[in-house]
Amino acid sequence: NRDGLFDVTMDRLDDLQHDITHHDFSDRRTLRTIKHEPETQRTLARRIKDMARGAYVVAREDEVADLKQPDIRLAAVRGDQKTVIEVKIADNWSVTDFERALRDQLVGQYLRHETCKAGCLLLTYNGTKNHWEHPKTGAHLSFSNVIDHLAGVAVEIEQEMNHGVRLAVRGLDLTDPLLAPAHR
Repeated sequence: NRDGLFDVTMDRLDDLQHDITHHDFSDRRTLRTIKHEPETQRTLARRIKDMARGAYVVAREDEVADLKQPDIRLAAVRGDQKTVIEVKIADNWSVTDFERALRDQLVGQYLRHETCKAGCLLLTYNGTKNHWEHPKTGAHLSFSNVIDHLAGVAVEIEQEMNHGVRLAVRGLDLTDPLLAPAHR
């Protein structure tokens, strides 16, 4: 069902962030060098496909209604439910752009059919942008603050739509983790 596929998708994205940050063979420095979203989409779609474990199949830029093409779409192996992932390189966009992508692109274009009522705005962060401006207050936001703000917007949209859709915002932080020194 919608919620089951959505939950699996969120789990896989959480696993993906964990591997990028902590895996012995992490390629986060290579991932940081990707400057174009289509390449990011292909790379992430392959990784998500490799993590499917028979639960879903992955399509990239699959054409839907009105010639729209979601970046990554997961379809349940059993049943007809789908989940969409819209990918943005966070360093290239403003918070207002993200809000528009969440509301107008993800919900307004990709989550229109009854079999596709779940989606995620996935932002990758390569560390080149120091901060974003809050669209109303102008306050400086860190990457994690941007994710938190947009997650709040996603909750508002779900409520406005009487929970007819499931939405999430996830961030893939490609910067090196801050580690305490082993020796002083």
